[in-house]
Parts: sequence; C-alpha cells; structure tokens
Amino acid sequence: MRDFGGMMSIELLGGREAALSLASKVKVFTNATSLGGCESLIEHRASVEGPNPRSPQNLLRISGGTGACR
Repeated sequence: MRDFGGMMSIELLGGREAALSLASKVKVFTNATSLGGCESLIEHRASVEGPNPRSPQNLLRISGGTGACR
C-alpha cells in the first residue's frame, strides 16, 4: 500500500484462547498496541485494556501499514 494504511477488527469463534492463538502465529503482522504507521500490527485489544476490558475477548484488531518506513 502507499500513502496510508487501513484498520479492521475481527471476532473469532473460540473466544479468548482462539484470538490469542491466532495473534501469536501470524508471520506478517507484529503483535503490538498502536494505531499503526508504516508497520502492520495485530493486537488482542482486551489484553491491554486493564482489569475490566470493554472489548470482546475474541476480538483482534489488525492494522495494515504502508510498508514505507524510512
């Protein structure tokens, strides 16, 4: 991609365990908390929200970066 990236969220069947498992297995995305930039990131949002998360436990947030880091 050029100029800007995109963001999407997905909810997986299998709950928290399925989401954490998928996030740990991806090869192209870095597991990190951010709105992104030039990097492509994946995040289990509920894990970073503290003791009372508002995000569903099966939700992953994916940020597709531009790949134009310099």
